Amino acid sequence: MTDVDKAAIVHFLDIYSEGKAPSTRNRDISAVSSVLKFCTQRDWIAFSPASLVTKQSEAGNERDRVITVDVETALQDACD
Repeated sequence: MTDVDKAAIVHFLDIYSEGKAPSTRNRDISAVSSVLKFCTQRDWIAFSPASLVTKQSEAGNERDRVITVDVETALQDACD
C-alpha cells in the first residue's frame, strides 16, 4: 500500500477510464478513494493520496434521451 501515490492513481485512471465520460472517471476516483480511506482508518497508510487527485468537470456531460412512441404509450398506460 505504501507504493500507491498520486501518480499511480492517475496512471490507473488514465488507462481504466480511457474513452469514458468524466462522470465515470469521477466515480472511479471515488471508489479508489474509499478503499484508501479504509486503509488510513486501519493505519495501513498515513494519508490517502486519492485526495490529491482532482475530479473532472462534468459540465456538458448530458445526453438526449429519446423513447419510442410504443414506450411512451406503455408509460402513459401504466400511469393511468
